[in-house]
Amino acid sequence: MAKHVADLGSMVRLFGSEEAFRGNVRPMLEKRLSHMGKLDANLRRYLDRGVEDLPDRPEDCLRNVRGILDKVLGLIWEAEFGTDKRIPPEYFELWLSKGIALSWNGHFPVDRGDQIRLLQLLTGSLPKVPRKAKVVSNATYALVYAAHGFANLGAHLEGGVTVDVGVAFAAISVCLELAASLERELRRI
Repeated sequence: MAKHVADLGSMVRLFGSEEAFRGNVRPMLEKRLSHMGKLDANLRRYLDRGVEDLPDRPEDCLRNVRGILDKVLGLIWEAEFGTDKRIPPEYFELWLSKGIALSWNGHFPVDRGDQIRLLQLLTGSLPKVPRKAKVVSNATYALVYAAHGFANLGAHLEGGVTVDVGVAFAAISVCLELAASLERELRRI
């Protein structure tokens, strides 16, 4: 019980005010990033930049999410389909039989939104759609979907729009957990 009280005191000291949060957000994110030892070097560089931008440059942190997401998607597609990104025709047949219309039927989608949809289908994250992913989990899909929303937000910061540190913190936290989840999954292959 005494340890719990001491831990609670530490949490209040570290994050109990806006000023304390701003002062401790980067070290906390750096600590989480340090848990990931086998990350792709380019992905680590993107994550380092995003963490480095907090707390003083939250807009830049948010703009960086697009690079993180694109790198993660590249790693996912290589793990699932190889370097040629060839989706097995039977996957398309299955999805069409379930009434799912795809504008990129028969081909690998170029558009990021369509790639998110492909990952949703692949992981069986829709009712009555069986999982076809060999590596990537539904949890990774959920994190990709969340990161995609933040990437879109970061891409449309115009006219002096400011981003709260808490929003940028949430975005980079999602990206860190996405990287950690993918790192675990790629280790299994």
